[in-house]
Amino acid sequence: MQSFLFILGIATLAAIAAVMSIARRRESRILRELAGRQRLNFTAEDLIDLHERYYRLHLVRQGHNHFAWNLLYGTTDEGLVSLFCYRYDLGFGVDQTHRSWWIAVLETPRCYPSWRAERIAEPIPPADQTPLLDKEGVGEVQPQSDRVAHPAAGGVGVAMIEGAMSSPDEYDHREVQSRSGNGECIASFIVQADRHDTIDRLQHVGLEEYLKEAAGVTHVEVCGHLVSLAAPRDDAPQVPLGLLAAVRRLARLLNDAVPVRSTPASARPTHL
Repeated sequence: MQSFLFILGIATLAAIAAVMSIARRRESRILRELAGRQRLNFTAEDLIDLHERYYRLHLVRQGHNHFAWNLLYGTTDEGLVSLFCYRYDLGFGVDQTHRSWWIAVLETPRCYPSWRAERIAEPIPPADQTPLLDKEGVGEVQPQSDRVAHPAAGGVGVAMIEGAMSSPDEYDHREVQSRSGNGECIASFIVQADRHDTIDRLQHVGLEEYLKEAAGVTHVEVCGHLVSLAAPRDDAPQVPLGLLAAVRRLARLLNDAVPVRSTPASARPTHL
């Protein structure tokens, strides 16, 4: 009996490994085809240490045991682009979980003010007050400064901390509070910027419409020369293609929105 169970266990593990191998080969084939259509390069392994290269990005700094794979990279009119799968662990032992993402990053020749937008599960009403239910089910009123933006599936919102963005250690470990004056709710995203006028400029050139059309995207971040989008990783082949198109469109929107300074040619990124 024990021998039978042992053999059954080995057979089950082998079947799971085979299914995973087939899924990985299928994903690699799809991405190779996508790279060919987009005139990009493809590698299944992270040969350039993406975690180190994009460490300035908030999402890349989260968790531990980071791993990147299935990288598409190349040159576009907007700058150097890379799209890859990214995974990290949260917690330890029995409490350990992981997050997996598609991340698209453009390295642009221009430097932009930093801002970040993260999708929330339920849009915050635009009014100054949000009704909540008390213990008896009767609606109460809570000031806007005390409202809570609940994390979206596959990620969380952004902490509205006066004068600064949230630290990486806080990112996946608490509910996030939207405080009046530190961020704005735009098209189901909480948007926060280092400069007070950045969001106004972005709104003027159509940020709200852009975010409404960003299907599947949960994280948007601009940090100097880096423009990035992220979406929870799944097997849908349209997700990476959509991210590539969306990150390029965001770069064009930024050119219209924010005063920029050109970087000397010697300081611009030239290759991945």
